[in-house]
Amino acid sequence: MPYIGILDGETVMPMEVSTDTRVRCPSCEGEMGVKESHRNQGNLIPRHYYHLNGCDCGGESDIHKRMKTLAYYKLKDRFPGETVEYEKHLDPRFADVCVTFDTPTIPYGNGVVVEAQFKHKDKDTGQAQRDFFDHGYSVYWAYLSDFEDMSEMADLKNHRLNTVWPNAVPNIPRGLEGYSEGYQDLQTIEPG
Repeated sequence: MPYIGILDGETVMPMEVSTDTRVRCPSCEGEMGVKESHRNQGNLIPRHYYHLNGCDCGGESDIHKRMKTLAYYKLKDRFPGETVEYEKHLDPRFADVCVTFDTPTIPYGNGVVVEAQFKHKDKDTGQAQRDFFDHGYSVYWAYLSDFEDMSEMADLKNHRLNTVWPNAVPNIPRGLEGYSEGYQDLQTIEPG
């Protein structure tokens, strides 16, 4: 089940378009329609796209795509009024889902990236996290256990949210121009 489509060159989620809208698949560029949410053997199947030509173009697993879609809606709910994007490019990576704040906020920085982890055990999460930190984004690694019966994402667990502050803030007394005076003062205090 595809959960993203391309409409007029923009990425759109199924909840953002009307039922009769036609979009393009980002993988095979085939035409897709919208299927309303429904129940299948008691399980809630959220609104999603389907290929009009029956194509199964592969790519990410349906579970991974669904995790990303549910994370998208969780960020929209948790941070109303902020910009939430699917597959945001933060060179050299693409964030699965990302909320960007109008103004950087302590402890999150420029925003929060949610990375859905499903069957990608060899991913260098440490390097990925450093890359996102370099752009000023906090990182939340979302696992299958974060998705309640695959109908919604649980609340972000603070102890698993890797925030920019203090994790990615430089720990040096020089080169702190642009940081608040309070932060600069904290960096000059000798541990004791």
